[in-house]
Amino acid sequence: MQTETGREQWNKAVSSDRKMSFEISEGVGYVYGKLANGDVKREFSKDASTGNRYLSKDEVQEITVYAGTIENHPDARYSDLTLRQAIGAVAGHEIEHATNETNIKEKAINTQYNEKIHNIETVPNEVSKKIAQESRETNINKIPIKPAIIY
Repeated sequence: MQTETGREQWNKAVSSDRKMSFEISEGVGYVYGKLANGDVKREFSKDASTGNRYLSKDEVQEITVYAGTIENHPDARYSDLTLRQAIGAVAGHEIEHATNETNIKEKAINTQYNEKIHNIETVPNEVSKKIAQESRETNINKIPIKPAIIY
């Protein structure tokens, strides 16, 4: 929310007719056996007449940002960012997966054929790159994930 593109992504998420949940996990994430900064979990339905996969508007897409991966296995794209900035960039990336209808359809095709027919990372990577650059320019202060206990 502290960069222009971050706000745009958040507004896309909250105004979308697609259902989503968000979580920042302290753990390390893996997607298809590889370290992951974030993920969108969703179940694609199968059209009985055509066999084509699609994402139902009732399906909740579970967006997870893995702070443990970001902290413990730094991605070169985010190595000069604070944890908070990197979380914002990754969240923007995952929101793009969850709201971009072309991306959703291409992921459905990849799922249907169980292979990478479409590269679904290009546009989300552009979004996270833009948020990361805007974060560098605005120099957002680091805020810990867990609230500090004040005595």
